[in-house]
Amino acid sequence: MSKSYIRKLGVNRGKPRLWLQGAVLVDAGFAPGDRYALLCRGVAMRLRRLRPGEDPHGAEHAKPRKVSGKGPLPIVDISGAVIPETFGADAVEVCCVPSRGVVVVSVESPGGAS
Repeated sequence: MSKSYIRKLGVNRGKPRLWLQGAVLVDAGFAPGDRYALLCRGVAMRLRRLRPGEDPHGAEHAKPRKVSGKGPLPIVDISGAVIPETFGADAVEVCCVPSRGVVVVSVESPGGAS
């Protein structure tokens, strides 16, 4: 079974926000300075780590973004309309499931979240 993490959705300057930091990103192989593609489909969001030199647009037509953070602690901060458009206006927490090079974020919990 994959490890999963529950994260609360927040608000920053009046806009919905998803803040991912530390273990959930490290478990997927993300590091500060890495680039990733954000793809939203249905009620899920997928963050895919891009390899150096990889075309960020590729077949997914996803906008490339950069992982923040200092030292070994990666941080991903996603805010704005994409949050309620993906998870619904009433969502208060999401389930994050990391795997090799990918973090899937959804409102559905696969069980066994930590």
